[in-house]
Amino acid sequence: ARRFRELVPHAGGAAESAIAPVRIDDDQRVMRLTARLLEDRVFVQGIRPPTVPAGTARLRVSLSARHERTDVEKAARLIAAATTR
Repeated sequence: ARRFRELVPHAGGAAESAIAPVRIDDDQRVMRLTARLLEDRVFVQGIRPPTVPAGTARLRVSLSARHERTDVEKAARLIAAATTR
């Protein structure tokens, strides 16, 4: 989780948490990003209302000690590129 947050500094959540929310704020965009990332074999969940308040849609990145460092870095690189456009 620490490495992911180093590579995606705008990811939220507690530093030690395995959940890293990445705010997108646009419901349609978050779902497009979710689909695009899945095409690249990166599974994240697009979270939108009513699960979160309106205007706060986000990608929910669930990290695990079972993820290889290279997989975390790939996901972080793709998410960072997709969310800074």
